Amino acid sequence: MSRYFLRFRHSDTGLTPSFLTFKKASDLTVVAPPPIAEITTPFNGSYYFDYSPTFDIVFEVDGGASIPTEEVRFISDTISPRDSYVDEPSSQIKNDVWNDVVDRTVGTKGDYVEMLAGFGTLNTNINTANVSLADIKGTGFTTGNDSLHKISQKIDNISTVQQPQGIADAVWNEPLANHASGDTMGQAQQLENSGSPTIATSTNITLDATTAAAAIAANDDYYKNGVILITSGQGAGQARSITAYGGVSQIATVDRVWAVGSVPNSDSKYIIIAAAPSSGGGGGPSAATIAAAVWDEAVAAHLTAGTTGLKLSETGSVANTASAVWDELTAGHDGFGSFGQTLQLQDSGGAKGGTSTTITLRVGVPAINDFYKNGLIVITRNTGTGQARKITGYVGATRIATVDRAWDIIPLTDDSEYMILPMVPSSSGGGGSGVQFYANGDTVNPILVQVASPKHTQIKVTYSEPVVMTAGSNGALNLANYSVVGITLLAVTQLTSQQVLITTSAQTANFLYTIVVTNVEDLSGNPIL
Repeated sequence: MSRYFLRFRHSDTGLTPSFLTFKKASDLTVVAPPPIAEITTPFNGSYYFDYSPTFDIVFEVDGGASIPTEEVRFISDTISPRDSYVDEPSSQIKNDVWNDVVDRTVGTKGDYVEMLAGFGTLNTNINTANVSLADIKGTGFTTGNDSLHKISQKIDNISTVQQPQGIADAVWNEPLANHASGDTMGQAQQLENSGSPTIATSTNITLDATTAAAAIAANDDYYKNGVILITSGQGAGQARSITAYGGVSQIATVDRVWAVGSVPNSDSKYIIIAAAPSSGGGGGPSAATIAAAVWDEAVAAHLTAGTTGLKLSETGSVANTASAVWDELTAGHDGFGSFGQTLQLQDSGGAKGGTSTTITLRVGVPAINDFYKNGLIVITRNTGTGQARKITGYVGATRIATVDRAWDIIPLTDDSEYMILPMVPSSSGGGGSGVQFYANGDTVNPILVQVASPKHTQIKVTYSEPVVMTAGSNGALNLANYSVVGITLLAVTQLTSQQVLITTSAQTANFLYTIVVTNVEDLSGNPIL
């Protein structure tokens, strides 16, 4: 049984933490979780649970709504059958071995060591009494001292008699390289790499190129599933599981972000151990790795006449034209009613709930009814991955989107991840159904037909017909009639009878913003839709 500790803020006492997720890591099947208990004063904010994992388990704990921020409210980690070996100090393991009780089973290593324990006394007696080896091997000891009796029984099978200290020395002095077979305890103790990182970001670390052999550096995922531990310098004491490794870049991606303010740097030191048998070993590249290498190969090295490489490099080839289309930046192709607009990413994040026909979107999305109506929502990761549904309704106050048919697998809270595309031009962002016209006796409401960003501090808004160009409550020059989440609107000026220019704070390049316009009326008093 292993004990696992959870730590919230020091002031958080009397919480009732609960498991949001407790699953088998290999296939994400649900496992019954153990109870969580609190450690009282002086360990305020500390909790623990006892468990004996027989396979790798991933879990997430919710500290409860009384903790105000998600940053400290949720704890996620992995537990493993190997924890009892990795977590126990070497001094404790040594004591467990050498303080074990006597009378081991006959024929075992324990019985062999017990037999040797009596050899010191026998050796003294032999030196004193000048007893020969033949006397020891004879039957004279069969009814005497029990230790001598054991030695007389086994001495024919001992080529070199060793003291217990000699056996211990042989164990600890054994070369690591002799015991690296897959799935063995020896392999789990191998030090795969050590050194100083070149650089690190919040979710990865670039390994020390001088400590890795060239053959290792060329193998993608060589260190995958290994554990990297920062031993000194900035970030010391942090350990992460390696989820991916690029052989050429020598960048290792870790399973969760480094602690804020403690991202390792070039002054740090690290070690990597093969925590899982599948890590390292210099295994051959996968089919996916080979395919990636083919398509990432530089064109310049493959321009021989008559080859596919030359054909693909020719100016105006089908391949080049296709690449130009798909490598085009989305920011310049978001005009109303265009194919480009339908491919803009409208929102993405983690689901906060779901029923058979709904999904609750992330915190922070616009609180405007039907803001995402007619959009396409796709589950991109974790539970329900690959499902796509059309949004038929959206309630801004609750962030609940209703979909056109029941989910095959209902998205889970804080597990499933999604993205939303405005596949129908009328969805979100104030978009309408196209440029409309009006006849005498105007009853047609104005709509937005185009919104563009000429500069990173400007928004140009075009209406479908002339609108009131004043700063009044119904005017297009009233800055209060416009809102954009994420930037500050500073001023609005008239360009034409149907167009205004809004000055804003700095906008993030290539980020998809949504503008909401209210109250503006056309010259006949019809309000904007």
